[in-house]
Amino acid sequence: GYLRDAVSLLGQILALGEKEITEEQALLFMPRSDLDLISRLLLFLFKAQATGALKLVNKLVEEGGDLEFFTRQMIEYLRRLLLAKVTDNWQELLWDFSADNLKSLQTEVSRQPVNILTEILELFLVALPALKKSQISQLPLELAIVKIVQLTKGSSEPRADFIEETKSVKIKASQEPSPVVKVKEVNQADQTVKQTVLDSKV
Repeated sequence: GYLRDAVSLLGQILALGEKEITEEQALLFMPRSDLDLISRLLLFLFKAQATGALKLVNKLVEEGGDLEFFTRQMIEYLRRLLLAKVTDNWQELLWDFSADNLKSLQTEVSRQPVNILTEILELFLVALPALKKSQISQLPLELAIVKIVQLTKGSSEPRADFIEETKSVKIKASQEPSPVVKVKEVNQADQTVKQTVLDSKV
């Protein structure tokens, strides 16, 4: 896929028909690599902030960004973040992300279970080929974002069954007599027995 894209870009540049191609001319055809945008989008997703993520994608479209290239980059860095979490090796990512961005990403990735990260990666893998077929260019990416936010939002909230279980334990505990009450009852029973014994002697 990457080789095909490179050949296609080279063909567009050579189509200029110039004997010498300047760097400025070549950059007109080269998709931009914006790791800052990628890190911001990832942070929006991990924090379950759908509005920020959707605005970022739509701004990218308005500025003429290449959504397919951007999504490929997103997949690559998600893959590397997943591997960094599993292997606990974050050093290689310092070559790409700033120390501050990587620290924020590491914090958020650490909060996400591995299965959630793999599902996020799979959703972007599904969105990538759909970008070419969609009549609305950003729609596949938007759908992926909405689904991902539901995943990350769910992973950061307490499970409903755990909440109910906790409530039932608290209710049960509140219905049981306190240790102090039990001690008083034992003492009273003990006094009653002693008085009964004394009365029987009399």
